[in-house]
Amino acid sequence: MTTDYDHTQRGVLHYLVALVGAGILVGAMLSWDNAPAFVLLIAVAGSLMFFAACFGYLRVRDLGERLEIRFGPIGMFGRSIRYDDMASAEVGRTTLLHGWGIHGLPFVGVTWNVHGYDCVRVAFKRPQGLFRFKRINIGSDDPEGLAAFLRRKM
Repeated sequence: MTTDYDHTQRGVLHYLVALVGAGILVGAMLSWDNAPAFVLLIAVAGSLMFFAACFGYLRVRDLGERLEIRFGPIGMFGRSIRYDDMASAEVGRTTLLHGWGIHGLPFVGVTWNVHGYDCVRVAFKRPQGLFRFKRINIGSDDPEGLAAFLRRKM
């Protein structure tokens, strides 16, 4: 399958999360003789390292009739949006309040981002998702290219 758009934005925050997880793992090894603390620290370290691996980058690509947004390298978190469901796409910026990762805020929409504040704001024709969001902010280090591509596909 050929795609018209395929872009990956790399993050840096996952390195810090993995480093904290590694530090907690060292703490777990030092508490080997205290079983409850050891198990708890191993669980926390493993969780942090797992989520660091889940949110290393954000890949946005064309799948023909829909746009796929997926975090990686472990592709556990992702979604796709039909081009027919999109009303508009414009270049915008998120704030620290939007955060990185996947966040939903009332009146703001859902944000999918791994690094930086540049994004493309996609408005839906009809609210979508469990909480009926009207917009999604897709983080990108190529917001002009993504917005232009989405306008062509709509």
